[in-house]
Amino acid sequence: QPNIAKKYIDQKFVLQLLELFDSEDPRERDFLKTTLHRIYGKFLGLRAYIRKQINNIFYRCLKFFQIKY
Repeated sequence: QPNIAKKYIDQKFVLQLLELFDSEDPRERDFLKTTLHRIYGKFLGLRAYIRKQINNIFYRCLKFFQIKY
């Protein structure tokens, strides 16, 4: 039911979902990938936010590795 999902799937939910990608379990990461892909496909209003947050994660990783090495 899309109306119920819209109530709960917001920017905060997406951010928490992205944080779960730090898991060591590849099955969990694969399930998260599928879930995020479905959210990306169905919630057009969140697409730009999802792209921005993924970009921020990549930027933090690059910054971390520059400091570390």
